[in-house]
Amino acid sequence: MTAPEGYITFDPEIYSDDGSISDDSTAEFLRKYVQEFREHIERVLTVLPRNR
Repeated sequence: MTAPEGYITFDPEIYSDDGSISDDSTAEFLRKYVQEFREHIERVLTVLPRNR
């Protein structure tokens, strides 16, 4: 992940009020994106010094 950003089009037929996603390909994309974003943040945090 070189640029931690994603563009997601809102479609009221896909996203329900409780946050569930009815489109399997969208749900899979979001699962993979969040996992890659988490891994990106973990890598960044291991490189940047923490000011405490």
